[in-house]
This record gives sequence, structure tokens and C-alpha cells, in this order.
Amino acid sequence: MAKQACLTITYLDFWRLLIRCSQIPLPDGSADITLTSIQPNGYVATNRIAVELESGSASFEIDYPMLDDGRWEGPEKTGGSDAPDYLWSRRWIMGEYQFIARIEQLGASPISVASSRDVYDLYEDDLNGGPAATNTCRQFIECSPLRPTYINEDRGAFSIRTIHQRVESCEIEADIVTAKGDDVIGGPWHMSISRRRKRKSFPMKGWPSGDYWIRFRALQDGAPTGAYCVRLFTKQGRATESRIRADDLDATDIGCGTLFLTDDTFYDNIQGIQFLPDSAQRIPDQPAIESDRPWELDALNIHDISYDEQNRQFRMIYRTGSHIPEQSERKKALRHTHMLAVSQDGITWEKPNLNLIEFEGSKANNILSNRPTPFLSGKHDHESDEARRAIEHATIRYYNADRDGPIDMAEIFIAPGDRRGFPLACRSTETPPPPEGDDLFRCPNSSDRGHTPLIERNGDYLVLSREPLVYGGVGQNLMHGTETVRGHANLDDSKGLFYFYRPTAPGYAPHWAPSDNLCRSRRQIAVLWTTDGLNWQRRYAISPDEFDVDGTVFYSMNVIGPTGSCLVEDPPPSGFKRNLHARSALKKNPMYLGKVLHYELWRGHLWPELVWSRDLVNWHRFTKQRRPFIELGSPGTYSGGWSREAEGNSYQFGDEWWFPYSASPSLHYTSKAFLNQGTFDQFKKRFPHYLKEGNFKSWRDIYDNRRPVQNFVGIARCKAGRVAHAEPVNETGHLVTQPLSTNASQLVVNAAVAPGGSLRIEAQNADGAPIQGWQLNDCEPFTGDTVTHKMAWRGQKELPKGGGPLRLLIEMNRSKLYGLSFS
Repeated sequence: MAKQACLTITYLDFWRLLIRCSQIPLPDGSADITLTSIQPNGYVATNRIAVELESGSASFEIDYPMLDDGRWEGPEKTGGSDAPDYLWSRRWIMGEYQFIARIEQLGASPISVASSRDVYDLYEDDLNGGPAATNTCRQFIECSPLRPTYINEDRGAFSIRTIHQRVESCEIEADIVTAKGDDVIGGPWHMSISRRRKRKSFPMKGWPSGDYWIRFRALQDGAPTGAYCVRLFTKQGRATESRIRADDLDATDIGCGTLFLTDDTFYDNIQGIQFLPDSAQRIPDQPAIESDRPWELDALNIHDISYDEQNRQFRMIYRTGSHIPEQSERKKALRHTHMLAVSQDGITWEKPNLNLIEFEGSKANNILSNRPTPFLSGKHDHESDEARRAIEHATIRYYNADRDGPIDMAEIFIAPGDRRGFPLACRSTETPPPPEGDDLFRCPNSSDRGHTPLIERNGDYLVLSREPLVYGGVGQNLMHGTETVRGHANLDDSKGLFYFYRPTAPGYAPHWAPSDNLCRSRRQIAVLWTTDGLNWQRRYAISPDEFDVDGTVFYSMNVIGPTGSCLVEDPPPSGFKRNLHARSALKKNPMYLGKVLHYELWRGHLWPELVWSRDLVNWHRFTKQRRPFIELGSPGTYSGGWSREAEGNSYQFGDEWWFPYSASPSLHYTSKAFLNQGTFDQFKKRFPHYLKEGNFKSWRDIYDNRRPVQNFVGIARCKAGRVAHAEPVNETGHLVTQPLSTNASQLVVNAAVAPGGSLRIEAQNADGAPIQGWQLNDCEPFTGDTVTHKMAWRGQKELPKGGGPLRLLIEMNRSKLYGLSFS
């Protein structure tokens, strides 16, 4: 039997490959070989080499640095991989290199032989937590766009440097093309690079929204050689389709709302003023309550805080839980427990004996209820017997407008289609076997995962879309999200629903960081919204950028809507799923506040940051002035590892905003170290990436001190609305607003003035001319510190009447302005 011709590839060094053709059915002698290499992203290179065949074999070397990282596409909807389901997000679609050698010899028919190499064959990818694909052992250049997505930006940039331990320096040629294209729209640029990171910026004005590739190749003797290295980034223009109603979000219509002093959005003229963030303070700087009762586990979470007018005390409802997987049946039951703590001042909390629920033969405890907590549908916790019975007997079908009538927006909830809940865990008792492609009705053990909108009516679960809104998985696109939809906002009596989730972007070095998190990359925040429950839109909301530390991931996001404040509806709309997600039922306002949760992969820290928006779709952040919304404590203290909001709820009591939070001294990535119960050597093999973590001391230190994550709970506070402010750069500064349309009669300021300073405001017409009687000299200077000061002009507290837009000239002297309210 004739042997089959073959092609083998051997790496000689970072620059060169050895190609060997063998068992070629041609006689010895001279031959020409045309070698074609096809990268996973489709780019093709050819080399023509003269060789001597000997015994059907020939070998030759080529210059071919293999810098490519594949196509960096997410799985098709739900995976597209043969890997087990629990590895669903560990791999991207990467593709193969193809090498095709065409051997030609005079007087003989050409012979072609090919070889393919899966891109993952090039990587030191360890499914137990090793380096990500972006740290391939063949790579000797680090390059990354400064942002995974450029949102409403007309300039982009990337950083680049060599991995000097492999190649100290080199020349490269870089350009930018549309994704999967070959037409250069930026560059080309010739760059000399070394271990020192360089930054290259480029204009994007006029580029349409979409995906783009940064491409570069190494140069040898001034000529490009080898594979392209491809880096994906996305450009996204401003959303114009997000308006709920044109008159609701008019550029100057502020109604009776509040302007928070976060940036220059509402100001045409700024002189000597800077905008700065403020942090909520942990008061006191210690846990509000701790696990010190037999019925409390190692992790507590604040569920709700209210003020009891009759008894003149604050009431805190909290829940107990645990990060320890192995629990006795008695402790498992405690995960459904609600408990009560009370306080006279909101600082010191006590746990009263309620004599309601029996625990180990006694009712002398503070347990309010041990019933299961509400399930996603508004029913019960998914681990309870009641939830299991509800799932087993649930009827799930598609919504039909003729049969089911209009949709109340407050009914809608988004259910994760995983093995724990709706809709995959339900058995349809009404609908016949669905046609192929109806993902909602696949079996619970399927790898298909998606987030699906439903409403519940008398035990029927009505599905509002034929396809999940977001698929579980990785991929820099808006159809894939990791884990669950994390935040939920309801706007102005159900005019719109907004959900926040996390798409994944490639964690290119140097932004890549070692992590045992499945995705290992810079996750972003995207927003998904609807105004009718049937038609949904989505776009990126916030992306890590060049002002964040390398390896920044966004974990979750929610809107700040303190219960009891003027920003929210209280009570929320009828049927509103309060327990579904971190949520706020918001009133219409010219701007909205939110918090995005950072995860710094290199250091293992979690902390929240202030963000804001005019329409809940286009979101903004501070840049160089950023700071945590709740600062972390010193290493080793109860809040030294991470801090995050407790269920996304916040409250206003008097003139204060309260933000319950959970905190831990543990670093976020160390929790899995506790779960590994193997030997010391097994531990090191299981977590090789810990060696590269920013807080690594020694293997023995981590192994000997591993312990379960323990949640502590506390309350951070600030004066109402004081999350950011404007202040003079020196002593005095001025702001002039855009023309503002308002039906308000009074102007209320939230401000703090230092001794010897003042705050004055002048009312102007739309053209900027002062209005007689409301000029700067007519204004009664504000010199105090309050969240609700009514401005007055020679005793007159009413704004000018006349119906036309107003401009406000604000003069600030040694003062801080936090907000302007029109009431």
C-alpha cells in the first residue's frame, strides 16, 4: 500500500518554522514548492522555495512568526464546542492554521499536501485555571486596544510592547481594518517596539458602528513577515433610538427634576470649575451586625431597612447564608431564614427575641420567617420543595396577544434558562413537541442557556420572545452574556424596563490577567431595554478603559434609586418584581445615577464606582478623578478584600442616603482555594495562576491560610444626593447652564459653603441676557451646608415666570455644589 504524503511543521524559534514534506511520490531532484499559509481569520501568505527532493522528502525553513490569536468569535449562540457543559465559557471559537504545500517538478504532475493546526494547539491553555489564550507561548508581542468598546468616541488607541524575555525589540507594521476585511482605514504605521509600552492613537470620526481589527505583523529587513496578529475592538455611536418619548428626553426639558453635578452635560460655559466624585462613608467603620447566633451562618446579607414610626426605631431584615458547600441539613434550611435587627440610631443594632419561629426547641430568637425566599417568578426559592412542585406542574407557552390581552410592564421578569430555573426546568403540559429551533423547550440537561422574558398569570408562564434575549456564553457581541442579568430599572410608571448584563471581551495582554474565573477577560456592561415587552433593544453601556488598571472587569451594575427619595416611585408599580434583581422603580428625571462593580483581577478586589446617564442607555464615568463609591478598608480588615452593594437596595432617611453593603477581608479569587481539599502539591497544580496574582506571597501561605469567604454587612452613608460635586479650581468659578425648560416654580440647591465663601445664582433668558430682578446682585448668597436650600432674590423665592427656557449663571466661591432641584 502506497504511503500518504504528509506535511509536518516544527517551531525552531519565535521567528522561524521548519517545514518538512515527506513520502512525496516524485523522483529525486530539484523541485519548487509553493507554501500557502491561511490564518484562522482568513489572511493568506505564500512562499516559493526551491528544494532538492531526496527519497521523497524535502525540508526547508521559512520566516513565519505565528502571532495570530485566531478569530476571537463567541460560540454560536450556546457553545459550538464538544466540551462538557460546565466548561461552556472557557473557550472561544479560534479556528485553524492551514498550510498547503504544492510541489512542482519538471515533467511531473504537481503534488499538494496539507496540514492543519488548531490554534489551541499553540497555547498553554490549562482548563484548571492556567493562562488564557491571549498569553500563547508563541506570542512575543503584547498588544491591546485601550478599550474593548469605544462608546460615543471619535478617537481610539492601542498599546503595544515586546515580551522582552522572548524578543527584546523588533519592528512592526500596524493598521486597522473592518473586522474580517482587508481594506485599510487606519495606518499603516511602522513602529519600533521594545519592552516599554507604547501607545498609538488614531481618529475614528465618521466610522460607522461595528467591529474593527487592529492588525500588525513583524518586520524583517523592512518587509512584513509571518502571520497577522489581530486585536478586536468595537465602535459604538450614540443611541438615538433609546428615547422613551421625544418630549420626555428633550435636551433642555428637565421638568421638576434634579441635576447632579457630575459633568458638563447641562452646561454651555465652564470657567474655573472642576467636577469630582464623592464616596459614601462606612459609618461606623465596622460590621453593622455579625454572625453570633447558632441559627446564623458565616455569610449575612441585608435584605431591607425601614423606619418604624410607631416604635421610633429602624428595622433591618437580613438573611443568612454560607459559601461552604458542604452543610448539614439543618444549616441548609437556614438559608431561607429572615431575621430582624433593630436600632434607635441606625448605628448600633440589636437582635430582639421575637418568639415567632422555633429553632432547636426554642422560640427565643430573632427569626422572622424560615419560609423560602421569593423565586424568580415571584414564587419561591429554587431549592425549596414548593419551587420544585411549581416547576414540575408549571405550564409554559408563548404569549398570544389575542388570547392573553395586553402586557403590564410590571409583570415582566427575565429568567435565566439554566438548569436551576425557568424555562428549561419547566415541563410544558399544554404545548405539543416544539419544532426544531425553539430553544425554550429543550430539556433541562441541554447546554442551551439563555435569558428569556416571561410573565406569570395564575400559574401560566407566558414567554414573550421566540428566542432568548441574551445567550449564556462568551463572545464580544451583545447576544452573549456571562452569568445572569444583574440589574433592573423600571422607568416612570412602567414606560420602560432596563436590564444590565455583562458581555465578554478578549482579555488581550497586558489587560489579560491570571484568574480562575471562567471568562478571564474584560467583561463590559450592556443594557437591554423594552417599552412594550415584545420589542427589545440592546447596546454597550460601559467599557473598561485606559484609566482603569490592567485586568479590570465589570461584574454588575444597578441604578441608584434610594427608597424614600424623590427619585423613585414608592410604593413601586403594582406587580413590580421587587425581588427579581437589584432594582429601582424610577421617576422621570433629567439624569439617573448608578453604580458599576469593579473586579480588579490582578489584585482580587471588588468595589463600586459611580456612573450616570440621561436616558438609562448612554452612560458616563469620571476619568482620572475616579474613586470607589465605597472605599475598601486596610488589608486584613473586614472590608479589606472586597465591598459590594447588598441586593442593590438603598434608602433615604431624613437627609441621608444609606447604602447597605457586603464586605469581606478575603480576596475575590481565593474562595476556590478553600474548596480544594487536595494535598499541597495538588493545590499548586490546581491553581498555577496564583503565582502571578498581585497579592501572591507564597504557596504555603495561601495553602495554610485558605478559609471560606465570610460576608460582613455594613451601611455606608452620605448626605442625600451627595455623590459628586462641582467646585472652583481656585477660590471662585462660574457655570452657565444650557437653556432649561422647566415647569418648576422654585430652585433648590444641595450645597456646602466653606467659611467666607458663598453661592449665588442668576436667572437669564435663553439668549443669556440677565432677567431683571433675578440678577447676580439680586441673589441672596447661600453660605450654609444643606441638601435643600431654596434660592431667593431679594426675598423672592419664585423663579421667573413667562414660559420660556431659562439659563442659570452659577457663581461659586469656596463652595461645593452637589445638585440643582426644580420643584
